[in-house]
Amino acid sequence: MITFKREYEKIQKILADHPQSQMQWLHVCGEHGSGKSEFVENFRAKHLQNAKFIFQYNFNIFPFHNWQYFQRLTRHITHQHGDDFRQFIAQLPVRFAKSVQHALTTEMPSSEAETRHQRTDTWEFNIFPEFIKFLCQKNRGVIVLHGIFEKENEFTGLLLKALLQAKDLPVLVFSSGSQPNPDFESAPFYENIWLKKRSVREV
Repeated sequence: MITFKREYEKIQKILADHPQSQMQWLHVCGEHGSGKSEFVENFRAKHLQNAKFIFQYNFNIFPFHNWQYFQRLTRHITHQHGDDFRQFIAQLPVRFAKSVQHALTTEMPSSEAETRHQRTDTWEFNIFPEFIKFLCQKNRGVIVLHGIFEKENEFTGLLLKALLQAKDLPVLVFSSGSQPNPDFESAPFYENIWLKKRSVREV
């Protein structure tokens, strides 16, 4: 049985040394078959029971081809956290709240989705990080992103930009992939966790 004991201990030390009130991004690196997804899920189940699980997304299966994917992800998160979203939306100005609710239930035309990513004043780009902040008010939030750096493009780049607006909040982001992200290497909130491929007899 593979237990990842050394790696789990490393993460626990990282989290203990990092300010609880700020984002911590842990990127699990390893070749295919090294158990990256299992590693993340096991750690979350065993050590983060009291955290607020916000969402998980696998870019290897559902890559972001256009802005509709960002809209659908936003819609999924607001549905998954329905009670929280109703409290969140109640704080917004009535006209804006109605516009957001309408947008969440209306599929964006493909023609608009092709160019919408060029703007940063869209309701999704503003509501997404604000709702993440709202969800992390009482407990550390947890986000899991598989393959985001391997499938990076202009659309995932904007998702990263939106997520980084929450870097001063208690958010733990787990990502996984074959290689680290060189753009994040020097960031104080980012750490690589390397997994080597091993036999099932290894502990």
